[in-house]
Amino acid sequence: AVVSTQSGYYGREYKTYIWYGKGCDAEEKFTAKMLSEKLDRQSLIGASPLSVNTIEIEEGNEPDEFWEVLGGKAEYASGAELENFVNERPPRLFQLSNASGTFSVEEIYNFNQDDLIEDDVMLLDIGNTLYVWVGKGANEIEKKQSLIAAKEFIKNDPSGRSEADVDMFVVKMGFEPPKFTGHFQAWDPRKWAGGKTYEEIVAEHFGGDANGVSSLNDELAKYSKKYPFEILCKKIVPEGVDVVNKERYLDDDDFLELFGMTLADYEALPRWKQLRAKKMVKLF
Repeated sequence: AVVSTQSGYYGREYKTYIWYGKGCDAEEKFTAKMLSEKLDRQSLIGASPLSVNTIEIEEGNEPDEFWEVLGGKAEYASGAELENFVNERPPRLFQLSNASGTFSVEEIYNFNQDDLIEDDVMLLDIGNTLYVWVGKGANEIEKKQSLIAAKEFIKNDPSGRSEADVDMFVVKMGFEPPKFTGHFQAWDPRKWAGGKTYEEIVAEHFGGDANGVSSLNDELAKYSKKYPFEILCKKIVPEGVDVVNKERYLDDDDFLELFGMTLADYEALPRWKQLRAKKMVKLF
């Protein structure tokens, strides 16, 4: 990436910094210089006499003054994959939702941060990494279906990619790492904060769980994990548990003891009998 930033007046001198990321090419550098000259001409209208000092900086050689203009140095999207990036596989964003009653996947083109829907799950494919982004309003069924869909997406990739070639992560809304945000122009880290502290956001949206980035396989395993009745009968259940079907998260022995039948026999019952059985054991 190439960034041109104006640092302001220093006496009678106006400074413009052009920052060259390690992965930028000659065309991007040329475009940045042209843009810088245009900005300088616009800024100098009516400001004469004033001189312009254009400073070109390579990533990794930034002076302290450069970071001060930007409000201080912080973590940003970087790494070998960005330095050697070739636009053979541009990033792709997909919306995954069951809001219509059926699970659907739709690609979002020319995307930005506003395309991340808070009530849905999104999939960001950046080639060697796949992110499943979970909005605060996404339901458990939607989450599980999205994790399965992400694995199928890689399994059926016509380019031949496999899970061995791709790192797959789940990212909770508000916990996006720089490698994720770097693919969205003008990312605003305060967009979903609403003036709240980090601790308040974690408590409100994720039940106090501050682990915002996790392995996709680890997250998928939560949906097959078994729990004792004492955990499942509570109003707030572990992440991954479908609150409408809590009984499916009991182990076989506990289920038999509690319902007096196996899970297979239970699932063969009409829906109204299943609901009656759950109410009798107070698991609903």
